[in-house]
Amino acid sequence: MEYNDLGDEIDGLIQTIQVKNFLCHDNLIIDLHKSNIHWVYGRNGSGKSAILTALIVGLGGKAAATRRGNNIQSFIKKGCNYATIEIKIKNSTNKSYNHDRYGDHITVIRKITTAGSSYIVKSATGEVVSTRYAEISNIMLALEIQVDNPISVLNQDEARTFCNIDPKKMFTLFRRATNLDLSESNYNKVLDNCRMAIAIKTEKERTCAQLEKEFKGWENKYRQLLSRNEMKIQIQALKKELVWSEIADLEFERQSLNDQIDLQKRKCQKISDKLTTMDKDFDGNRNIIETLKQRLQENDREKTSLEAEKRAIEEEIRNVQVTHRNAQRATAKKREQLDKEMRKIADFEHEIRNIESGAEAGRRDALERRAGEAREAERAAAARVATAEHRVEQAAAQLERAQALAARDDAERRDLQERCEKLRRSQQELQARGGDPLAAWGELVGALRRRVQQAVERRHFSQPPLGPVGYYLRLKDQKWGNALEHIIGNMKTTFCVNSPADSRKLFEIMQEVYGNKPKPSVTCSRFLATRHDVSRRRVQAHPCALDVLDVQNPVIANFLIDNLSLETVLLVPDQEEAIRRADTEANVPLNCSKIVTEDCMEFYPAPNYRSYGGDPRRLGHHYLHLSTEDGERRLREAVARADEAHRAQAERARAARGDEQRAAREAREAGAALQALLAARLECERELRAAERARDLHRSPQHDELEKELNVTRQVVETLRAELEETSTAENKYVQKIGEHEAKVKQIKTKLDALADVSRKLYEEITQEQSKVDNGVAKRQNYERVLKEHQDGLVHIRDKLTHQEGLISKAVNKALATGPRVDNPRDQKTLQELLQETRIKLKAVDSLSLDMETVSTEMARSEEEYTNLKELLTKFSELIEETKCSIDARLKFCYQLEIQITRRVQFCFGSILAAHGYNGRVDVKHSSGELTLQLSGRDGSRRTQSAAALSGGERSYCTVALLLALWECVELPFYFLDEFDVFTDAQVRKIMVELLLDFARRHPSRQFVFLAPARPHARALAADAALELHRLEDPRP
Repeated sequence: MEYNDLGDEIDGLIQTIQVKNFLCHDNLIIDLHKSNIHWVYGRNGSGKSAILTALIVGLGGKAAATRRGNNIQSFIKKGCNYATIEIKIKNSTNKSYNHDRYGDHITVIRKITTAGSSYIVKSATGEVVSTRYAEISNIMLALEIQVDNPISVLNQDEARTFCNIDPKKMFTLFRRATNLDLSESNYNKVLDNCRMAIAIKTEKERTCAQLEKEFKGWENKYRQLLSRNEMKIQIQALKKELVWSEIADLEFERQSLNDQIDLQKRKCQKISDKLTTMDKDFDGNRNIIETLKQRLQENDREKTSLEAEKRAIEEEIRNVQVTHRNAQRATAKKREQLDKEMRKIADFEHEIRNIESGAEAGRRDALERRAGEAREAERAAAARVATAEHRVEQAAAQLERAQALAARDDAERRDLQERCEKLRRSQQELQARGGDPLAAWGELVGALRRRVQQAVERRHFSQPPLGPVGYYLRLKDQKWGNALEHIIGNMKTTFCVNSPADSRKLFEIMQEVYGNKPKPSVTCSRFLATRHDVSRRRVQAHPCALDVLDVQNPVIANFLIDNLSLETVLLVPDQEEAIRRADTEANVPLNCSKIVTEDCMEFYPAPNYRSYGGDPRRLGHHYLHLSTEDGERRLREAVARADEAHRAQAERARAARGDEQRAAREAREAGAALQALLAARLECERELRAAERARDLHRSPQHDELEKELNVTRQVVETLRAELEETSTAENKYVQKIGEHEAKVKQIKTKLDALADVSRKLYEEITQEQSKVDNGVAKRQNYERVLKEHQDGLVHIRDKLTHQEGLISKAVNKALATGPRVDNPRDQKTLQELLQETRIKLKAVDSLSLDMETVSTEMARSEEEYTNLKELLTKFSELIEETKCSIDARLKFCYQLEIQITRRVQFCFGSILAAHGYNGRVDVKHSSGELTLQLSGRDGSRRTQSAAALSGGERSYCTVALLLALWECVELPFYFLDEFDVFTDAQVRKIMVELLLDFARRHPSRQFVFLAPARPHARALAADAALELHRLEDPRP
């Protein structure tokens, strides 16, 4: 309820109320023109309700309506013999009542005496305009003032029982407040007047018919007298013309046959041209297919070339790796040699020192034992290294397989996750749009349809566009849902328009709605009221794709027939049945262009037999459902299946990643073990070399020889260091070269992936073009059959033409013997009727005994009377038709307005109650004329069927809620409420006051006067500067 009244000012507001000697007041003036919200308060007995009574009585209300007395004399203050009520009413807007007479306000004065009462109506200048109550009634009707309606003026007694008013009376008050009863009364009056006019028109039409008959009778007699000799000549001429009319009919039939021949020729030529165009299109499609195949071959050749290049580079990488490993081994060997020579130098130096010191005696046997033990240890280490190298190779292969499997499972998991998210978005969107059947097609489609409907209402389209196509389709058998959605494909989102102009307008609307997003396609074809007759082209087997669709709209049905030829598509349950019907020409049903199975496999029949597999990812996801609930259920099922598949795939991906991690860990462990064994093996080899060198040195104890060998070994060391530096440099070059080759291989792999995508797209395009060719072949066969039928019809028509020319020749020769040819003869029926009529007239003229002057005078008189009455009836009929159209449109508008107002009241009442924890609704029965309330307590535990079972405070709150709901839907100038807060506690009273003041603030053009024993709470006073307080004096003791 966020409606704000921002309209212009209205008339009918009460500016002042002044009473004298009325009930408890001697002389009281209430000024209400400074603000639109007034709060009148005072102690009980201070005269608050008297103000409300004065308003009702002063504007012509009866004493019983106030519930304060049985007659108006009872309102005169005790001790006085008269009372006066003066009410000033606003009358200053452009919709004022007789502003030229009354001015900006109207003053109504009612004087009550013991003998009766009288009225005075004054203008703004004080001039007395009227003293009749009828004028006050006219003012109240024009300004929509209803003082006897509790919706506008609610006294304290009705405030207590307002919710319990009789349902029929409540409905009457509601209709009166909304002026619906006045509209109905005016409608009935106009309807009665229209019936009376029709009765008068009918009577006048009978009189007009009699005048017309009289006029034609005199006119006929006049003509008969003028044309006695002419009629005799006319009879002879009519006989000759009748003969030539027969010949003209034969010639017309001959011309009709010639026209049929020309039409058949044009049809044959048109179909021949269509076949020629189709041949060109076939050639174009075949050329496109050949071009695509050539591009595919070129793509394959490039792919083959890149794969060969990749294999060559990989071979080069392997060769360089082999060379690199050889270089590594050479470096290691040089390093070992260098180490060996360095140890030899150390050994030589040590031996020389030993020889010089004489401390080497007795070590030979120990060195022999040491060399033997080192040799055995080196052999054992080499065997362990070979075993470890084999394990490392196995671990590397296992790691590569695990990485490939993990990458594949992870990619499938991401695909399934994206599908789940997409399905959830579709489900959320469908749920957000409630029962809207367009929700399954996306939010933008619903917005597009609404924009199109607005354009249709503004007559921007020659025919309302239809779309999306799938929205108009329903399945007769749900098992064919996958197959039909596969056949229709993206065309289910297409929109159909009647003309190119409609197409351009629809594209403009799509651009506004979709922006840069992909838009639905649009097809333009003139809308026909009937479906195409496909009985002769339909596949001679059941069911065809068109049979399982329930298509009520003929435009949508014609679209499917023209663009997809669904009448030629056969549906079968499984692959075996499809193969049986498609593999040989003898088994192919007549007119069958394609066979589709339940799992969306396509089979094109012999002699061009081929098949294509369906897409399993599309199974189970339909747009062609029977209802929005069915669509939601299927989306829930699809989401559940997708979630289950995603969880299973995620589990498989986690397992694959675990396998990959285990394989990587095992590879690292095997590599570490191999490095440790290699280190141990090197240590064993060094130990062996050291032992053998020590043993050999003991065999050459000569000091000079050792010095010589030491010098030679030092030279070898220098040479080995230089060679080691060269081999290290070469090894680094090999590493760099391997990196360059691997980068090239990566680039080639990227190119190969791109080429694979291109190949896949080319293959799809080839498949689509081939499908077009196949569809074109079926259409060509149909056109050839139609051409044969037209050619056979042309031969038959030519035979009929030859026979007709023979008849014409005989008839012409016979007619020429009686006289010259009569050009443009009339038809035989007309001539025969004229001939008979002329003979009768001639006979009648011979029997007449009237003179020309009498006949002329009577004919002129009857013609004038007939013409005048006919013109009058024509204008009268037009007026009646205009009146009928006007009252029908008015009745339809009133019905719609009544329904809208009812829904608004129901919505506002429920919203106000729900905002503070209450539950309830308004039931309006227009057929029986009842308005009832269905309410329950605030705690929800007490369920009642009427307001009578609620507590007093709850009834007061429901009364305010009902009044606010009704105020939202009526436009009365003022609202007076007297002691509306009875039986309420402070908290409920605070809520009620805030609701009323909030409503008053949002409707500044209306007037609100609240009468209560106490002031409003401080928060309400602080929040509303427009609230004007009026305190009445305490009652006299």
